[in-house]
Amino acid sequence: MRARVRRFAPLVALAVVTIVLAVAFARTPDSRLPYDPRSPRWDGTRALALILDDLGAEVDVLTERPRQWPQTIVVFVDNVTDATAAWLMEFVESGGVLVVTDSGGALAPRLRPAGSAAVGLLSTTLDRDCDIPALGDVSQVNVGQSPLFEVPDGATGCFQRDALAWLLASERGDGVIVTLGSPTVWTNGFIGDADNALLAAALLAPRPGTTVGMVAPNFRAESPDGAETLADLIPLPLRLAALQLLIAFALFALWRARRLGRPVAEPQLVLLPGSELVVAVGDLLQRTARRERAVALLRTDFRRSLAHRLGVDDDSDPRRLAEAAGERAGADPDELLALLTGPTPPNDEELVRFCQRLEDTRTRLTAGAPTGSGAQT
Repeated sequence: MRARVRRFAPLVALAVVTIVLAVAFARTPDSRLPYDPRSPRWDGTRALALILDDLGAEVDVLTERPRQWPQTIVVFVDNVTDATAAWLMEFVESGGVLVVTDSGGALAPRLRPAGSAAVGLLSTTLDRDCDIPALGDVSQVNVGQSPLFEVPDGATGCFQRDALAWLLASERGDGVIVTLGSPTVWTNGFIGDADNALLAAALLAPRPGTTVGMVAPNFRAESPDGAETLADLIPLPLRLAALQLLIAFALFALWRARRLGRPVAEPQLVLLPGSELVVAVGDLLQRTARRERAVALLRTDFRRSLAHRLGVDDDSDPRRLAEAAGERAGADPDELLALLTGPTPPNDEELVRFCQRLEDTRTRLTAGAPTGSGAQT
């Protein structure tokens, strides 16, 4: 038992250390995903949320559909489902302002990049060059290496170069959809350049008290009945720990599984001498009241051992075997013939006496008779 515990102790210790490290160092996705309003990293958008809050806006980070619509919503990563896209379009048609900084998804499926604002590997600053009243105070923005789009019919382009625009605005119902070439301008690393922060204020919080919904990258669409599933309630560190345990168990199973190779010698069962086996079988048959079968087995074994000691065939005629035993071992042929061919004992007591006579005769003959070829010379 102690040897087995010592054998498995390293694996158990490794599993425990793995779980502890996973729980201790695993971080929630809120602080690591790009463009997350709660992330202070250079690619997060926490600075944007703080600026809007300083302007008097009511900022709400959306990880699921809110109970009430805000006045403006910004989507940094267009990975929403069709159902969520339909919900956002309903929000726009009812008079909301939707700002999408990621083109080509469900919210702006027809927009494809037609050029780039970058000049080589250098970041680029674009002038406003449009007559959108809400952007009157914005002179230029640093868009980095963002893509540019052709201005579709019914839309207004802004921050243009060679008839290609970085910002597109179009009306839908009572609201407006604004599409930007990239969310980079509002990240923590770029929002301080040019008029990037002023552009955010003009589009998202034009007046104090504006309610702004910032869609987090891990936005989760509701299930059809609006309820969370059991998997949604399990925190990410616990999921990672469970996955590591599963991997550790799989490796342990592979380590302990049957492997091909040379056969391994195994201890054999204890072999019983033939006479003891016959006696055991006879005893078993005696207990089941099968005296005929028990006597037949005992006589067969006696005949074989006697034929082996006398050097004759064990399938010889019982009379010839008895006569040979009389000539070579000095035994009484009639007594041997009675043991080999006599009637079956009628009861258990007679069967016991028969076994005793058979064993006594065997002992006497095997002790005095020659063996093998020596009996024939």
